[in-house]
Amino acid sequence: MVKRRIKGVFVALCLITGSMQVALAETVTIWGSTTCQKSFLEPGKELLEQEAAIQTRVIGVGTGKGLVALIHGRADAAAASSSLDNAIRSARKEIRRSRLDVSIPDDLMFNEIYVDNIVPIIHVSNPVAELTKTQLKGIYTGQIRNWLEVGGPDRKIEVISSSHTGSATHMVFQKQVMDGEEYLKDSVVILNTSGMVSEVVERPNAIAVVSTKFFDGNTQLVKAISGPKISRPLGIITRGEPSHLVQSVIDFYKSGSGRRYF
Repeated sequence: MVKRRIKGVFVALCLITGSMQVALAETVTIWGSTTCQKSFLEPGKELLEQEAAIQTRVIGVGTGKGLVALIHGRADAAAASSSLDNAIRSARKEIRRSRLDVSIPDDLMFNEIYVDNIVPIIHVSNPVAELTKTQLKGIYTGQIRNWLEVGGPDRKIEVISSSHTGSATHMVFQKQVMDGEEYLKDSVVILNTSGMVSEVVERPNAIAVVSTKFFDGNTQLVKAISGPKISRPLGIITRGEPSHLVQSVIDFYKSGSGRRYF
């Protein structure tokens, strides 16, 4: 009976200690890039809390909307999957679309964590293996409509693009490959870039562009197309120097245990 009581007290103390650790963990709220959200911020949450007693609340809304949330004071930091200049362009596009009374401050700081690559992906059944910059631009602007025109089957191309205005992946591809031209109007739009892989899996005639982080692990379902190198930085944007907590999050992913997610 005494042993059982001792065991019960020990279990209770463990539960209390665990609860205290959760209670003591401070929270950092990060809005922004779904690429950052799905590739490292969410996968690393538990380990970050264990090692640094920091909880992260991650809201994946796209780089532009995340930056607007930071400026509004709703976030401690904004996750971005593009350079600061491109993130600001995405934010301005969102501000115009939503008719917000917001101005871009001068104290924004980009804290780079990793350099990511963007790749075009297609269904595994599609025999096309390579596309040039000119061909990709033609597909995404609507000048090329059939896979037959680029060495594939005689089937209409289904272009998958992101519907949210703050998508950095969307903007980086538009800038580096499409030379700033507009996406074709009848593309298949989805809510966020992280869902593009599943869309291509379901659509044998589809093409999408995603971070290599989304492509990794799905090589049996979709395949990457060889072509021009498309890269961009992944990072955390802050107002001025990062706070101590935000800096701890940055250090965890840039040089600490969180590096394993890259």
